[in-house]
Amino acid sequence: MNAYRLFSLTSLVLISSVINAQLTIVVDEIPANTPEDPQIFVAGDFQGWDPGNPTYQLEEQFDGSFLIEISPAPGPITFKFTRGSWDTVEGNENGGFLPDRQYTWDGNPTTLTLQILTWEDTGGLESTAAENVSIMDPGFYMPQLDRYRRIWIYVPPDYETNTDKYYPVLYMHDGQNVFDGLQALWANGK
Repeated sequence: MNAYRLFSLTSLVLISSVINAQLTIVVDEIPANTPEDPQIFVAGDFQGWDPGNPTYQLEEQFDGSFLIEISPAPGPITFKFTRGSWDTVEGNENGGFLPDRQYTWDGNPTTLTLQILTWEDTGGLESTAAENVSIMDPGFYMPQLDRYRRIWIYVPPDYETNTDKYYPVLYMHDGQNVFDGLQALWANGK
């Protein structure tokens, strides 16, 4: 009988620790142009992608960071940060589209520390690209690298009006710095 009770108590403790396991998400840096007294939420596949669900609002800490503890099912999770709506979702370093964040949680107590680069509604720094430089695809997926990249295109200034002229084509890998000084700043960690 004592062995049975010990087994039951041990099982109860193990089940309780699994049920109470938490994934702590800490945002230790937000964009400088974030509106005052921000309300930051996490929205993801673990909560129905609701961008302003009050249950998933991060709490501001004394050090200026934001924190939330969640208990999703162990395994891969996909999520983004918002300020309460999809209009105020986090953006990439230039204020544009940022693919969903992904993390695989093993079910053990874990702290995940992240930064928010920009918000899509407040943008990033100003681009220096000429008018004849455009973004053909903001999120071109490369399955071989499991990454998204922006595809830029430059056309000569008279390209639209000069239909009799042929232009050579040049393809560049990681050539965004050629078109936009802002990209050069980000590439150099500014």
